[in-house]
Amino acid sequence: MHLIDIGLKAATGIWLASSILCHAAPPTEWTAANFLEWKSFTDIPPLVGPIAHLFNEYTGLRIQGVYRGFFYGNVAGGKSTGAAWDQEIRLTGTYDLGFLTKNLKGLTLTGGVRWREGQNPNSFVGATRSFQPSHIEGGKYFRLRPFYWTYVTPELLGVPNLLTISGGWQNPYDIFLQQPLSKLLTNYAIYTAKGLGANIPWTSSYVAWGGYTQINPTDWTYAQAGLYMAIPGSTLTRNHGMDFRGSQNPRDPNSLFVIAETGVTPKIGPSHQLPGKYVFGGYWYGARPDDPIGKDHRGRYGFYWQADQQLFRVPSDPRISQHASNRHPASQYHLSEKGLYFFSMFTYAPSYHNTLSFYFQAGLVYQGLIPILIADQLCLAYGYGTYSHRFADLSQSPNWARPTHQSILEIDYKIAMTKWLSFKCFYQLLMNPAADNTFEKYFSRKIPCASGQLELGCSLVLFQCSSAVERPAVNRLVVGSNPTTGAKLSIKSLCSVRSKIKNPPLCASFEETRFPITLFPF
Repeated sequence: MHLIDIGLKAATGIWLASSILCHAAPPTEWTAANFLEWKSFTDIPPLVGPIAHLFNEYTGLRIQGVYRGFFYGNVAGGKSTGAAWDQEIRLTGTYDLGFLTKNLKGLTLTGGVRWREGQNPNSFVGATRSFQPSHIEGGKYFRLRPFYWTYVTPELLGVPNLLTISGGWQNPYDIFLQQPLSKLLTNYAIYTAKGLGANIPWTSSYVAWGGYTQINPTDWTYAQAGLYMAIPGSTLTRNHGMDFRGSQNPRDPNSLFVIAETGVTPKIGPSHQLPGKYVFGGYWYGARPDDPIGKDHRGRYGFYWQADQQLFRVPSDPRISQHASNRHPASQYHLSEKGLYFFSMFTYAPSYHNTLSFYFQAGLVYQGLIPILIADQLCLAYGYGTYSHRFADLSQSPNWARPTHQSILEIDYKIAMTKWLSFKCFYQLLMNPAADNTFEKYFSRKIPCASGQLELGCSLVLFQCSSAVERPAVNRLVVGSNPTTGAKLSIKSLCSVRSKIKNPPLCASFEETRFPITLFPF
């Protein structure tokens, strides 16, 4: 099954960036000083950004808004061809109580809300819930996001930021198993679930009472543990994230959710310029999730391992340091963010009471492919999961095939016009999307054996170039966006094959397989 989504008006975006850059400085006189001016201009959105900055400075309240919109087009495989649009708006506010008095320094209050809507591209893709192409399908419409307190010790026992204590209406998904590079992708398995989402409610829509504690004995080691209420059905759309009392069903009561991890964040390579992150964690979820696995086992547990590492860093431009000012010190630009990054993780959960017993994902990200852009990112990621024998046994019936495995290959290219406006195009290839070999990997046609002429006709594979837009807005409220949608078509021809067959032995068959190729309209 092929799912393709190519970014909105990429050529227009590049033209717009070129126009703004040329306005900032003549193309033949592009200096490091001009680069600093352009970079400062893109730090905050015009008009709204400075107002939000002043609001934060005089009140201590920092507001962030994010708008994301995705257009999906299924061009081959799955249930049927089709297209769908998904979008979300998120608002998050953080109030620093240290703004009131120094006695409360390090204490913050964080809260937020969210709105989601869309047409669900998985309705024509046919993938399982854990591998669906969109990561913003769950918890639609208005939803209350976490509201919680956090206290970070400025200095304790001579160690800065040694201890963090946080609690309230919270989601462990926002705190544990953090892998920012995976958030550059789009598929639900890589972006959100990461193997855990098939077994427990590991999603941005889950919220429960609880908290966590983190210890940072050094600047490159940490350990953290959290205790939360395990609420059956907490991610359902109808509760809108306000299920404060949890489950009211005596046959399916609330329980406990325990999660902990420890990790190191070393910097390796020449001059310690290549940061990495290596994590080991585990969880235990006491309430029974919505699927049939685990009715006889109240608690589910599993483990996860994470390994992220920057592999290569592009040398910094010495001209930037020479033109540094008090407002933009040289140290801010001493290390270039351009380079090659690697991320990976895998999870394991016992098969006797979990849905997905093994999951693995890995990816590469190269930042800075086009020099004139702020921070463009080219991403390639692969995710693979195997279903447990227990789930396979319960799922198998005369009408259902035995689930085995499924995987996703995704390629993304994100163009960051500014720090608050970006476009991206992506291509997803879902292999065995329903996990039971219901849908074929490629379109194929078997031609029966016959004497005489065997002909494979010329076929046309149609590609739809659709759109995606992502607009993170720093320190401002976002009320909407009006991205222009567009569709361009490109055609790839598969040539015909003709041959003469004389006196074929008994019977034979021939299979034609089509291999579509993604064409980016840049």
